[in-house]
Amino acid sequence: MNDNKRYLELKRLTEGFLDFAHTQGYTVEPPVKIISNLDPSVRFIGAPISLLKPYFMNNTIPDSGIAMRQNCIRTRNHKILFEPSILPNWGSFFTGMCILVKYDDLEKICADAVKLLTDQFKIKKDDINVQINSKDKDLLNAIKTKDINKKQIILDEKPETYYRHKYGIEGVRGRNFNFSIRNSRTGLFDDIGNIIVIETLSGEKLGIELALGDTTILKQQHGLNHVLDNYCIDLDFIENESIRYRIEDAIITSIVLINEGLKPNGTNTRGRILKSYLKALSLYTYLVDLDDDALFRIIQSTESQKLPINSSDKSSDVMRYVLCYRKEMLKERAGKENEKIHLLIKEKHDKIN
Repeated sequence: MNDNKRYLELKRLTEGFLDFAHTQGYTVEPPVKIISNLDPSVRFIGAPISLLKPYFMNNTIPDSGIAMRQNCIRTRNHKILFEPSILPNWGSFFTGMCILVKYDDLEKICADAVKLLTDQFKIKKDDINVQINSKDKDLLNAIKTKDINKKQIILDEKPETYYRHKYGIEGVRGRNFNFSIRNSRTGLFDDIGNIIVIETLSGEKLGIELALGDTTILKQQHGLNHVLDNYCIDLDFIENESIRYRIEDAIITSIVLINEGLKPNGTNTRGRILKSYLKALSLYTYLVDLDDDALFRIIQSTESQKLPINSSDKSSDVMRYVLCYRKEMLKERAGKENEKIHLLIKEKHDKIN
């Protein structure tokens, strides 16, 4: 496969996950819109487990277990959209893969996870590490039996919080170990997902979750610097990586959310978040002097070829908003976000002058 078509692997990877889930007998749950309100504790669906909470909270996880592939938006990049000195570690959009089983199936899900990584995703077993807290004896004993070399089980290397998980439910927590795989170019290991014991604070076991992300896996397999490099958006000429990744992230996130029917506005939180991504796209393409016609072609090719979604001509909407916010940002406007934008524009003009 040509390097500039890596994005084709994203859908193939998650389709392979569904094939594996069917083969192993898991019940497959259909995906929903990212902007659905099925989990009121989150603004957008940020992980498949958001939709599966009723199963473990109501003790109705089927004996078969449940598998799900779900497009997701995580908004941690939103907090640093207008802080170009900070390199974003993640992409806002990704496709999550999840399996939920009863606690009694802890050893089975560990075995299936290793099989999924090695047999389905073709990751060499020697390229897999497990980061685990030695206090979590059940997790440690379960993964030890799965033909993982002792040297690949890394104990207590991270702070305690690294091995703990939140679900946005009072009285419920997660204890996790993380899978990491080797980057094929650098040789460095990075996290791709985890297995989590879901339990109450009193110790009642509610279930076990396997959670994986598509872009993190392919980043390591293809030896990429960043998860956003999976999409092969034609912006490599932008030397400032922090700005380039923000433009790419804003293009992808804007297309996905507008395609789901969300509109940018200042009256609700989700609309404000979309508006911020569009304003960031307007700002950073202005700062790097990206031609509007070239930008529109890039947005079009991203929508039509490079995203694992079914979308039809939302590029025109994205570009229309970009041009609108471009006019607005060049005017003096109040607000913390606008103040940051004006400061960055001023820095650009000062350099020119």
